[in-house]
This record gives sequence, structure tokens and C-alpha cells, in this order.
Amino acid sequence: MHFFSFLGTGRYQPCAYLSAHQDAPSPEVTYVQSASALSLSSLSRVTLFCTEQARQTHGEGVLGEFADHDLPSPVLIEVPSRFDKGGMIKLFEVLVEHLKPSSAQDDTEHLLAFDMTHGFRAQPAVALLVLDYLQAVYPQTQVKHLLYGAWEPGQAEAPLVDLSELWQLREWAAGFRDFHRLGSVQRLMELSRQAQSDYFQSPRSKKGIDKPTLGKWVKSLQTFEMHNSLNAIPGLLGDGSSPSSISELLGFAESDWNPISQEVGRFVAPLKEMLKQTLEPMRADRWDSHQGLEAQLAWLTWLNDHGRYQQALTVGREWAITFIQQMLLDHHDEVSRERAEHVLGSLRARDVAQEDALLVVQATQDETGESAFQSACNMMVDKRNSINHAYMPSPNNDRGAPKISQEKIGEAILAFKHAFQRWAASR
Repeated sequence: MHFFSFLGTGRYQPCAYLSAHQDAPSPEVTYVQSASALSLSSLSRVTLFCTEQARQTHGEGVLGEFADHDLPSPVLIEVPSRFDKGGMIKLFEVLVEHLKPSSAQDDTEHLLAFDMTHGFRAQPAVALLVLDYLQAVYPQTQVKHLLYGAWEPGQAEAPLVDLSELWQLREWAAGFRDFHRLGSVQRLMELSRQAQSDYFQSPRSKKGIDKPTLGKWVKSLQTFEMHNSLNAIPGLLGDGSSPSSISELLGFAESDWNPISQEVGRFVAPLKEMLKQTLEPMRADRWDSHQGLEAQLAWLTWLNDHGRYQQALTVGREWAITFIQQMLLDHHDEVSRERAEHVLGSLRARDVAQEDALLVVQATQDETGESAFQSACNMMVDKRNSINHAYMPSPNNDRGAPKISQEKIGEAILAFKHAFQRWAASR
């Protein structure tokens, strides 16, 4: 683990520090950086950033104290003492250069711990921005500890606070944001696996505390992602025989479970509430029921909103077939999916001579006698077919890339909704 901190110019006072992860306080030390380093396991490297004045004032003292406690010898790195924009950008540059993984590390885990106690002015804020940047550029980087020595004048013993749970909260918030903005649960899965690993490696897993439901949460995310990528609507919404992947995620959103800690867990609640609001319209008893058809329309809208056009077009076509099948069941005792698919072909050809096709048109036409449902079916199927053959060159488009409009798909979904509502109201 690489530990780093800032060395100040003020008067350091002797004090013992007690970490929540330790049973006993540290020995009395002059520099809080020594106490922080003593609280860390597997410490391999220490870097202290300091101005020229801080080096002259405390450099020799802090090096001696680390040596007295058999800690790795700190490397002192000089940083700018000015705090204009140029100085802070230079500080950012220096921190990145000395905190990034070495070339010898390759993809091996790069763990960082930061003591922010004596950061001056904007130094802690810049350091946090650097940590965020390093995790983006070097995926093997993990921030394990954010430490603060909460010493007050006259104290012989002070708490050493670890704020890493707030950093974890920030990462979980980013994971939920990815889901809402991009429709991806990949980041949530990675965070869940890491939290599960951290739990089993931490002392609390050996003190009789109940094992969290991280394993079930990871499995639910994996199942949801698989069903999503495969357009497995029965798995997403339920087939009546087993819980759907969406209902399982809703179960977590509605429970009091949180992946961090009791102190920070209350801040996870709004994130789970957002997840619930997104998925609630997609809750269904089974995918091909009346409720399931409505839930599929919500899922279709979600796919289109997140730019998953090919999925939306495929699901749209299959929804139309299921809808036709349900409409025909109002007039027949039994209707196969193949029969419903044949009716879809008749509608696309504008051939309503067939009795089944005429029944569908009559059930979906508006007050003017038009059936926007037919046009929506045509658009969904045609665009889906053009995507499936996008690798083939065409006279109008050398690349064969189909033109897909989120707005057009949205209009088709709206036509589906109106047709569904008219049919439901007439039953």
C-alpha cells in the first residue's frame, strides 16, 4: 500500500491516536502521519508532499520518527507554496506523477491511503481530485483509506478517523448514476464484488456480525444484465414460475440493506429509491399478461431512452406479436404465437382481408378509422431488419448503416401504448 500525506509548517504536538480498526491507541507520536502509517497493514511506500518551508521545519523530525517506529522511510516531494490557479494545477501534476502506479506494477492492485490532516488550503481538495483521476486512468488503483487525525489542543489521545466509507459512497453513487444515465449495471457489479471481497478481509467479518447479502445482490445484477443483453423478456419480467430479475432488484431497492455501513447507509437510501422509481413500472406477474404487456412498454421506453435501439426494435416486434396474440384470444379459445406472427405479416402488407387481421385493425384503430399500430409495426420490423443486414452495402448508403431515430422509435412506442389502451378499455 502507498501512503501519502502533506507535511505542514505548524507546531506538531505529541499525541496518541486511536483508529476504529485498532484495539489500542498508537504510541505517542509527534507527527500524525506516523500514527496513520502505524494503523495501516501491508504498507510498502510513503510519500510526504511539502513546501520548501515545511521540509526545512519538519523534514528531519518526521524522517527520524518514522525510523524510530520501523516504518518505511518517507520520500519528501516538494510542491508549490502558491495557491493561484497555476500553482494548483502544478500541484495536481506533481501528485499524479508520484502517486500513479509504477510501470513495473502492470495490472497488479495499486492501493492508496491518504492522510489529509495537515493539508493546507486547497491541498486536500486537489488530492481528492487526483485520486479520482488516477482511478479513471489506472483501473487497478483503489483508494483504501482517507484518514484524519482529529486532535484538539490539550488532548493526550485523539481519534484517527477513516472517511473511506464516504469515498465508497461516492463510488456507489457513480454506479447508480451509470445505471440511470447509461442503462449499465457493470459498475455496480464491480463495486459489489469489491465490497464482498473487502468484507471477508476485514476484521468485522470475524466478529460474529451477520454476513451481508452482497452475494445475492451480485447474482441479481448478473442475471439482470444477462436477461437484458439477450432480450430475455420472460426472465426480466417473469414467467410465472420463478422471480423475475427486475422483481429481484426491486426487492433490494425496497429493503433496508446497504452495501457500506450503518453510519453511511442512510445516504444509500435515496439511490435505492431512484432505482425503485425506474423499475417499478416494469414490475409484472408474468411477461405475457395484461400487466406484462404494460410493463414491456415501460421496458421498451427505457431501452430507447438509453440508446439501445436494436434491442428496442427487437423487443418492439416481439411485443407486437404478443399483443396481437392477446387480442385474438378475445375471439378464439386458443391462438399460437405463429398465428399471431402471421397476422403481423398481414398487417405489414396492409392485407386486412384475413379475419384475424381485420379484428386487430378494428381493435386498434382510432376515431378516424386509422391504425397507427400498423405503421408502428412496419417501422419496428423494417428498421430491425435493416440493422440485421447493416453489413451489406446498399445503393443509398455505401456503409450500409441504417438511419435510426430515437424520436421515430419513441413515436412507435407511443402508438403501441395508445393501441394497448384502446384495446384494454374496450374489453
